[in-house]
Amino acid sequence: MSLKATGLPRDGPLTVASGIGVNARVRGGISAMQTGPISGRTVGVASTLAVGGASLVYGAVLLIGLAARSSASDPIADPWLVAMEMLILFIAPCMTLVIWSIDARARSVPRGRGRLSVVFMAACATITFGVHLVLLSGPRAAAEAAFRWPSPFYLLDILAWDVFFALAVLLAAPLVRGGGLARLTRWLLVLSGLLALAGLIGVPTGDMNLRNIGILGYAVVFPAAALVLGLIFWRAGESPHLR
Repeated sequence: MSLKATGLPRDGPLTVASGIGVNARVRGGISAMQTGPISGRTVGVASTLAVGGASLVYGAVLLIGLAARSSASDPIADPWLVAMEMLILFIAPCMTLVIWSIDARARSVPRGRGRLSVVFMAACATITFGVHLVLLSGPRAAAEAAFRWPSPFYLLDILAWDVFFALAVLLAAPLVRGGGLARLTRWLLVLSGLLALAGLIGVPTGDMNLRNIGILGYAVVFPAAALVLGLIFWRAGESPHLR
C-alpha cells in the first residue's frame, strides 16, 4: 500500500491518500487514516495485540526456563528453549509490523526517519528469524550450546536485538506525537531502546547476565509500549488527533 502526501504547508493539516483512494486529514504525529479493510490502523491494532499477547507468554516461559537452570551460568534448556524459539519466530515479524504501522500513520520530518526505523526492525526480525529457524531445524544439543557465550549465533542475536532493535525503536519514538497515551508510548519506546543498548555491556565484560538488561527492553518494555499503542490505534477511529 503506497502513501502519498499532497503538497500542503509544512505546519498545516496533511492530507494522506492511500493506494485505494481513501483520504484522511492529520496534524502531526500518528494519523487516523481510514484506508479500507487493510489499513495502517488495522495492521497496527492486530500487530500490537499480537506482540503484547505473545510477549506475555514468552516472558512466562523465559522465567520458567531461567528458574529451571542448574546454575546461573547455564543456558536455558529444552523444552523451554524450543518454546521460546517458536514464539520468537512469531513475535519478530509482528514487531516489524508495529514499527511499519507507526511510520504509515505518522508525518515524519524528515520522512526518512520512519522508513529507516522500519528497515532496522526488519533487519532485527530477519536475523533473529534466521538464527532461530536454523537452531530449531538442527540438533537440540547444538541449539542449547548456541547461546553459551561466545558463539556466532549468540553474536548474531545480540546484533539483532541490542543494535538493530534499539535503533529501530529510538527512531520510531519521535513519530508518536501528542500527550497522554501518546507520551507514555513515546517514553516506553525510548526506554526499551536504551535498555537494549545497555545490554551490549555484556559483550566487552563477557558477562551475559548483564545482557538481561537488554532483554528487559525488548521482552518487557516494548510489549508494554505496543499494547498502549494498540489502544491508541483502536481509539483513533475517525479522529485526526493522537491522544
